[in-house]
Amino acid sequence: MERTRALCRDLAEEIGLSEEEQRHLLRAAELAKADLTTQMVFEFPELQGIMGRYYALESGEPEPVARAIEEHYLPLSATSELPGTRLGALLSIADKVDTLVGYFGIGQKPTGSQDPYSLRRQAIGTLRILLDKGLPLSLYALVHRATELYGFPAAVEGEVLEFFQNRLENLLEERGYRYDLVDAVLAAGFDHVGTLVPRLEALLEFRNGPDFSRVYPALNRTLRILPDREPRPVDAALLREPAEKALAEALQAVRPQLNRAVQEKDYAGILRELGTLQEPIDRFFDQVLVMDQDERVRNNRLGLLGEIARYVLEVADITRLVPDA
Repeated sequence: MERTRALCRDLAEEIGLSEEEQRHLLRAAELAKADLTTQMVFEFPELQGIMGRYYALESGEPEPVARAIEEHYLPLSATSELPGTRLGALLSIADKVDTLVGYFGIGQKPTGSQDPYSLRRQAIGTLRILLDKGLPLSLYALVHRATELYGFPAAVEGEVLEFFQNRLENLLEERGYRYDLVDAVLAAGFDHVGTLVPRLEALLEFRNGPDFSRVYPALNRTLRILPDREPRPVDAALLREPAEKALAEALQAVRPQLNRAVQEKDYAGILRELGTLQEPIDRFFDQVLVMDQDERVRNNRLGLLGEIARYVLEVADITRLVPDA
């Protein structure tokens, strides 16, 4: 209960709940499992949460607290209803993530078809709420905090996030998105799960659009040449060739529109603005030796490409696309 309450406090602050909502959420976290100690739920386990709501109301708790207690078990299956209130959704997420991290931390993760503690259902429930409720929450931060509260090593955090990623692949493909689009979007990050569908829709529009065959090769080449490490800042004094100066100027001209699109989460807009860089990118690769012998020049050119790549990765890692599929 204390762990779940701590997670709820973090979620409340992240989402900006009012003081009253925070108070109700934390009270619901305290009482969420209280009905498990009663004879009624012992005799009829399917009434867990339902009886919790009745007991809370009979004890004088506010309606939002009672409702969140009932809803925190939802969804009960991969297709059943989600929590109807924001407090119920937040408590459900906190409870499920705590459960997942706890079982993974003691080595009781699902294997093959064996999932005795219904951890796949818990993960899918968490992801469905995040996907469909539009909650601007960081899944990475939540899993990190839950791991921290247990005192488990960082490796547990990685295992839980990988588990979530695998469930997301299945969920999004079941919703009709092509496997390579799903792979491309998830490879660029899935911290804010609620952004995945808008990113997929923008990528689908780009993939089916008239400019794809022209723009994709330039952006794909940009991403593929970059090393894994973070690029260094661009020094304008080290830009020597006309084509690299032209690319830097083109990027600078479109940067305000790109930054606005990022701020507004206009993923289709990001790809449209990047499309205007296709010609200067192609000239850059045709006329400039990126891997110059001078390390400073080389890093500067990689830094310039890295700035473009950063905008691409706001949407997806397009190197994962299968263009001819």
